[in-house]
Amino acid sequence: MVRFLHTSDWQLGMTRYLFSEGAQERFNQARFDAIRSLGKIAEESNCQFVIVCGDAFESNQVDRKTVARALEALKEIPVPVWILPGNHDPLNEASVYSSKSFVQGKPSNVNVINDATPIQADHNVELVGAPWLSKRMPVNPFYEATKSLEPLTGVTRVILAHGIIDLFTPKKDDLGILTADSLERVIEKKKASFVALGDRHSRTKIGTSERIWYSGTPEVTDFGEGETGYVQIIELDGDKVIVTPVTVGQWRFIEKNRVDINCSEDIQVL
Repeated sequence: MVRFLHTSDWQLGMTRYLFSEGAQERFNQARFDAIRSLGKIAEESNCQFVIVCGDAFESNQVDRKTVARALEALKEIPVPVWILPGNHDPLNEASVYSSKSFVQGKPSNVNVINDATPIQADHNVELVGAPWLSKRMPVNPFYEATKSLEPLTGVTRVILAHGIIDLFTPKKDDLGILTADSLERVIEKKKASFVALGDRHSRTKIGTSERIWYSGTPEVTDFGEGETGYVQIIELDGDKVIVTPVTVGQWRFIEKNRVDINCSEDIQVL
C-alpha cells in the first residue's frame, strides 16, 4: 500500500490588485501557513511523501524573501517533497529553482523534478514527472514523459503532470493542452497507477477511475475557482484507490450580487 499527499498551485508570491498592503501580507502568510498545514497532515496521515504538481511559485521572478519563507515552511515537512515545475515557474534559464536563494537554502527533504527520468520515491514506488521547461511549450511535456513508459510490473507508478485539459477550455488547440482521453489511456494501458495533476485551481476528478485528479490550490487565488482550499491524501493498494480531501484553506473570495446604480434607492441596496 502507498499513501502520499497530492497538492499543487501554491502560487507563492502572487499579488492581487484589490488588496491593501496589510491584506496582501495576510494573503501571503496564509499561503506559507498552508505549506506547514499540509506537512502536519502528511505526518498525521502517515504519508510517505508529498508531491507538488506545478506552480509552487507564481513566477520565476519572485523575490528572495518569498523563496526564503517558502524554504523555511518546506523544511518543517517531515517527509520527502517532490516539486514539479509548472508553466508559472518553468525550469528555464531564469528558473527560481536554480537561483542562489533556492539552491543554497533548499532543505534536504525537498527535491525538484528536472526531467522525466523515473524516480524511486520509496520501496516499489516510482514517480515520473513532466516538468515545464518554458512558459509556453509546443506540446505538453506529459506526452513525451509517458511515450516510452512500459506497463507496470511490480511497481506503483505515479505520474506528475501540469496543464489544462480539453474538457475545461474552448481553445482546443492551445499550447500545452492535455486531453482527457490521453490521460485515461495511460491508466487503461497500465502505464501508471495514478496521474496527479496541477494547473486547475479547483479540486477535480477526471474520468471514472478515481486515478486521475487535480488537487486544486490549497489557498484560493480568485473568484469562481470552485472547490479550492484542499490537499488530497491518496492511497493506492492494488485495485483499491482512496482519495481523501483535507481542508487547509483559510480564505474565501465572496462575490456579492451585482447592483445597478440608477437612483438613490439603488445606493441603499448596495
